[in-house]
Amino acid sequence: MTLNRSPIYAKNEINKVENEENKIAIFIVSYFLVQILNLSSKHIFPIPLEYYSLMSISFGLILVVTFLRSFSIVLNRSLKAFFTAEGITLILFLTSALMQNAESSLLYENFIWAALISVPLGVYAFSINNKEYLYNMFLKFSFLMSTLLILMIFLGNNIGVYSMSFSYALLLPILFHVNEWLNSKKMKYLFLSIIQIALVLLYGSRGAILSIFSYIVFKFLFSKVSIAKKLSLLLFSITIISILYLNYYTIGNFILKALAERGYYSRTLFLLFNSDITNDAGRMEIFRYYLNLVGERPIIGWGIMGGWLGKGQGPHNMVIELLLSFGVIFGGIITLLTIMIQIRIIYVKDKFTRDLILIFMSSSFVLYFISGDYIQKPSFFILVGLLLSTFRRKKKKFASRVE
Repeated sequence: MTLNRSPIYAKNEINKVENEENKIAIFIVSYFLVQILNLSSKHIFPIPLEYYSLMSISFGLILVVTFLRSFSIVLNRSLKAFFTAEGITLILFLTSALMQNAESSLLYENFIWAALISVPLGVYAFSINNKEYLYNMFLKFSFLMSTLLILMIFLGNNIGVYSMSFSYALLLPILFHVNEWLNSKKMKYLFLSIIQIALVLLYGSRGAILSIFSYIVFKFLFSKVSIAKKLSLLLFSITIISILYLNYYTIGNFILKALAERGYYSRTLFLLFNSDITNDAGRMEIFRYYLNLVGERPIIGWGIMGGWLGKGQGPHNMVIELLLSFGVIFGGIITLLTIMIQIRIIYVKDKFTRDLILIFMSSSFVLYFISGDYIQKPSFFILVGLLLSTFRRKKKKFASRVE
């Protein structure tokens, strides 16, 4: 039965929905903003180390406030999803604790992080019905994030020093700006993207560059342009890459010399132009060590964080991490499902949902190869939430229910 409602009633309801969507989006974005505020302020201002913990807690209160403002809305929309996700998390960590293969402190710390940060962010991403609100919220705050990180580089107490945390913090703003330039062709986004990518090349890590490159590849593969246009772009790219390859060392020496004359040093560019960009920084030894552990318990695995050498000393590879935790069979199934669910993007028609999945898929790309520790990476949980939300039955828009 169609209800006759006044325009004022309809407008109030639409405003209510918009307000709810924005509250959920603000919590997700505030996580990344708080991270950047915490990181940049400690580098820009001469703050004693003993106050670092207090600062982190103070910034964390922003996250708590945005969480509480939207928690009831999320429960109203995704009650089963929230408690199912939290329940699975609890069971997995309890099982690992009973297996006694992981350090108690490491297990406890990661459970708290997963239960209070990673899982809620994933459920919040799942709960937003109109992903345009989340996309626009990220884009709005991306300028502030970029500004803080650029100030950190030029005004910080470690000016010109290699910083992995800087490059990964700047990664999402870069991906949003590149995506927006490709969509709108506005020059301000191209200008920002070039500056930010240059800063990552100078001071950041190879992992962030790999994520940016993977985004460009994914954007190209999953774009809806014609096959002919894709082939033309591919041919053009091959031509440019061939020219660069033939003049590889000449270009590399010129860039490194020019940087050196101005007092700059880029670890990433140095490795790239000295044919050492694939240097694994000891990761192959780590991979072999943990693969041997997988072989020792191929059926049941070691449990979450089981067999880890210590904090930050896990497998550095998500696939190995899953096999180590759950065994070859269940770990393999989870890995396969994780990869297969991302193919879902082919069937996503909503522009904003598609773009968000592409961005978070790219930012999580290094997890599969050189990073790992997925429990500590909320971007991965947000990606899963976004992907799972595409399977939900779409609710009719409010406007279609009123006259």
